[in-house]
Amino acid sequence: VDECLNGIHGCIRDVATCVNVLGSYYCICNHGYTGDGKTSCIPEGELFFVTYEENMSKIIIGKKSQSEVNPGYSRHSIQKSICGNQFATNDYLECRRYTKLTDKTRKNTYVTKNKKCDNHLGPGWFRFQGDAGTKMPTVCQPMSRCETYGTGWLRGTHPSVAEGAVNKTVCFRYHSCCKHSVTIRVRNCGSYYVYHLINTPACTLGYCGTD
Repeated sequence: VDECLNGIHGCIRDVATCVNVLGSYYCICNHGYTGDGKTSCIPEGELFFVTYEENMSKIIIGKKSQSEVNPGYSRHSIQKSICGNQFATNDYLECRRYTKLTDKTRKNTYVTKNKKCDNHLGPGWFRFQGDAGTKMPTVCQPMSRCETYGTGWLRGTHPSVAEGAVNKTVCFRYHSCCKHSVTIRVRNCGSYYVYHLINTPACTLGYCGTD
């Protein structure tokens, strides 16, 4: 059953896109929005501010010039002033809530001994860390690496912080460089990347990391 084609999905109308996969589907917010696509898609221009006064006795929270905050928003701008020092940060939900991929067998330099598959990995936000590397490779990878047969790599470049969360194609090397492919979402969180990964379309295919 194609839930997307038949309109029986739970994606938010007009601001999210339904993507069909084998036996299921997932939602992604359209460009310019952030969220999970099912419960929230928030315009990236809608910022919150939180101001802490110097003595920390008063906290003012608001949405731009308004005084009330919608708790459904996942991005906010924080401005903090203590003893004359000010700084500002932008915070995205997926930059704080993700699953870590840290196993050494997921790195593109690891020669495969067992052929594993990521067909039950997602959907969800993931970050490559530690022995798995820090990000996905952006060039075609040799087969039989990353503890899988069809190695997954990101086609194109990683997004900048200013681009927000963007749709990208992951190709899986299976004799040809892009025998299989899926659409994922990628965000630059400043010092690292997070990836909204879905189950691979076949076995044995897997997502690879690199430094």
